[in-house]
Amino acid sequence: MKQKLIMENWRRFLREQEEDRGIRLPEDQVCLKAMISPGEEAAFILYKRGEGEKVEDQFDNMEIIGSVWTEKLSEEGPCLSGNGRGPAWHVKAIHTSDDHRRVGYGALLYGFAFLIAKQNNAALTSDKHAGTQPEAIEKWNEFKASSQVYSMAQTDAPYNRAEFDYKGVTPDPNDDCATYLDDEDEENATNHAFIHKNPEIYEAPMAMYEENHMRFMEELLPTGWVTEREFVTELLEKDNESFKDHL
Repeated sequence: MKQKLIMENWRRFLREQEEDRGIRLPEDQVCLKAMISPGEEAAFILYKRGEGEKVEDQFDNMEIIGSVWTEKLSEEGPCLSGNGRGPAWHVKAIHTSDDHRRVGYGALLYGFAFLIAKQNNAALTSDKHAGTQPEAIEKWNEFKASSQVYSMAQTDAPYNRAEFDYKGVTPDPNDDCATYLDDEDEENATNHAFIHKNPEIYEAPMAMYEENHMRFMEELLPTGWVTEREFVTELLEKDNESFKDHL
């Protein structure tokens, strides 16, 4: 009887997990708009063309898949500089839409962030300007536990510090890093910065999804329906709405 109950609970758990999964789209339907300011910040927005036979309708009905926004911690301090690396970059915001959750897009977006961090000679950490959602805390804990894929950034010898010093209490100046969490209920998702050991694995999907985006632009812009600037404005507005729905 006990074994039967365990199996029933397990089946219910698997069913609930499956129901909570979103839609993984065919690769040719996923577009990526990357906005990068070298040495400063970067944003990656995944989206799909909307429904409609006309390309103008596909623009009007665009759907956000998810996005990640990251920037260098340039004013907050050295932030675990060392061993040839500059200050860490932090993930200011990341989300996937409800329609596309739990199917790998979140991991892909983090991968893009780790790649851009490495290209800027930096490690990656969680948001230091605002509190963090529980699922983000869980994600950063996964990075910490996956030592085969990720390593923790350290300062130079003799200190070899791998944890941010938010209050300047350690003798190592290179671990100093300001955080702006004032609310007692807010917390950093992690007090470490991480280095993906092989973020180049994300270059291929990034290039493929950017090519899908460029193909869309080649069809849309000649119609005169929108300019490239108007396209970006609309995409940002849709991404902001999607992010707020996620909170």
